[in-house]
Amino acid sequence: MKIKNSTITFWFQKQNNPKVYVDKLNSILKEHFFEFNILAVPANIDPVIPRLTAVSNSDHSNIQISLINAKLLTNFDDHYSENIDLCIDYLKNRALKLYEALMSCNINIVYSAIFINLEERDDYAVEKIRTHFLKMDENKKINEIGIRLTDIVDDKFYRIVSFNNSKQVKIEKVFKGDNDEIVFPLISLNDASEIENYLNVSLEFNDRLLFNLDSNYSTNEDELVKLFDLITEQLRKEMQRFR
Repeated sequence: MKIKNSTITFWFQKQNNPKVYVDKLNSILKEHFFEFNILAVPANIDPVIPRLTAVSNSDHSNIQISLINAKLLTNFDDHYSENIDLCIDYLKNRALKLYEALMSCNINIVYSAIFINLEERDDYAVEKIRTHFLKMDENKKINEIGIRLTDIVDDKFYRIVSFNNSKQVKIEKVFKGDNDEIVFPLISLNDASEIENYLNVSLEFNDRLLFNLDSNYSTNEDELVKLFDLITEQLRKEMQRFR
C-alpha cells in the first residue's frame, strides 16, 4: 500500500485581510516555498476559499490560506510513497514551519487536523473490506463498499479511519457528429479501454475534541507533534492491515 497524498489543516478565527501577513509568511517559509500569490477574491465570497497560495520548491506541496484556515496539501511520488518515515518527516517539518509562521502573525490555531490517503491496486478490494469488517452472505454480490470509523484517543483526539474501493477508468472513445461533449454519467463502462480497481484507506487525527470541550482551546506545538506521533503509529498498522 502506498501513501498517495496528505492534507494538514490549521483552523483559526476569521482573518479579514490575510494579505497583510504575506511578508512575514514569505520570510519564515522561504526555505521550502516560493513567495505567496495573492488571489483577487471578493471579500463577501465564502471565507473558506483561498486568498493566498504558495507552491513548494519541489512542486510536491502547496499552501492555501483562506480567511478561516491554512492548508498544507502534498502529493507523494514513488520515491516517498512506500516509506512512512520519509513521508512523515517531510510533512512534520513543513507543518511545524507553517504553524510557526501563523503563530508569528498572531493567528491562534483553534484546532488542527492531519489527513493521509493510502491506496493500493487490488482487484479484490471489495471482498477484503467485506471479509475484514462485515458478516454477510458470501454469495451477495457487492460492487462498492465504504466504511468509516471514528473514535476518541487519549480523551483528547478524534481518530477517523475510512476504507473503500474505487475504480480508475480510462476511456478512449471516438465521438461522431456534432455532439462531442463528454458527460461522465452518460459514459458506459463498456466503452472503457482499461479499468483499475483500488483499495483505499484514509486516516485523520485531529484535536477538534479539545476545542469542542473548551471553546478557548488552541493547538500548541506539543499537541501538534502528538498528532504526528499518533498518525505515524496508525499508518504502520494500516499499511499491513490487509496483508
